[in-house]
Amino acid sequence: MWLKVIIFGLMLFGIYKFFGGKLLPSKTSQKDVQNMIECDTCGAFVSENDLIRFNGKHYCSKECKNNSKA
Repeated sequence: MWLKVIIFGLMLFGIYKFFGGKLLPSKTSQKDVQNMIECDTCGAFVSENDLIRFNGKHYCSKECKNNSKA
């Protein structure tokens, strides 16, 4: 009886591994992807959430905003 349970469990594990171990959907979805925007002062790329917008320009930090020639 226990041998059948062990063999059945090994078969299920083998099927799981055959499909790459990804039977459940990934937690990372397309909604989590953020656009990267270039800083107008230094050229560094920053995600939209971390971006500083001022007078229609994009900055990666307060230092770049203060050092801009605008």
